[in-house]
Amino acid sequence: MVAVTLLPGDAGMGPWQCDTGTPTHLFTSASSLLNIALFAPGAFLAVLLFSRPVTVAAAFGALSGVVELAQSAGHLGRSCSVTDLAANASGAVLGGVAGAVWLYRRRQAPAKPVRDLVWGGSLAVVGVLAVGGVFQLRIDSVDVVAMDDQRRDLAESAVQADEWIATAAEGVFGSDTEVRGTATEKDGSRLKITAETNRGTISGTWPEKTLETAWSSNTRGDEGSLSEREVAAAAERFARRWFPQIVAGSDQRIRSVGDGPTMVYTVVYRRYADRAMTPMRLDLTVTTTGRIIGFTRQAGPVGPAAISP
Repeated sequence: MVAVTLLPGDAGMGPWQCDTGTPTHLFTSASSLLNIALFAPGAFLAVLLFSRPVTVAAAFGALSGVVELAQSAGHLGRSCSVTDLAANASGAVLGGVAGAVWLYRRRQAPAKPVRDLVWGGSLAVVGVLAVGGVFQLRIDSVDVVAMDDQRRDLAESAVQADEWIATAAEGVFGSDTEVRGTATEKDGSRLKITAETNRGTISGTWPEKTLETAWSSNTRGDEGSLSEREVAAAAERFARRWFPQIVAGSDQRIRSVGDGPTMVYTVVYRRYADRAMTPMRLDLTVTTTGRIIGFTRQAGPVGPAAISP
């Protein structure tokens, strides 16, 4: 038992750290079953030797706590874990029960059963208090199970975010858009994802599915024939599709940038409350063919327009 539990290894957490995640897979994971099998034989043989099953089970349970503390404090490259502690203690109890059954079947009653119960119960209480006190005062708790769940959820969210941003890129830049790469950055409980495509760059947040910015790789204005009113209508259709929460109740303003056949328009959406401009804003840059060159959505403090032709 000592060789298996305290032999130096190349895994584990930092000094005085312990995985305190809830042992949800105590009787299903291979690691836990091995720990149960490790402690059960020793407890079984000790019961045959001392004929005190309760005291033996409590002693082996306390030994399990000492082992886990030693793994945490001894710089052994081993992982202290509440799951291992529970598995070891379960093995001690199973071994003690098996030993008691063996004694009864051999008609060898445990020596002084009342004293065994008192000593075993007292040892169990003292062991729990001592080990729990050291864990509370000295050990840094690390919930590895929760961290693994978060990493798995983050990976799944990243895949879903990639699919969403690819769909959004096709809707913004056209059906022939191909995503060449994505970058994901965690922002609190959200993911900020940016996609580089053959038609331009687009970014947004997940899981809100909110687009933030986009900019076409072709920023030259098109030689189109749409009037200012028709460009405003094209911008309105685009904004209502992708930013309905901004368009509702907002004022649209449009101004031309440049002149000649490659002239573009900046279409601006602003919302007012009690005659005061709210922080939410949307800027679109549109060509005279109705193509959206780029946009910026801003939910923070109002600043100068970020889009230029």
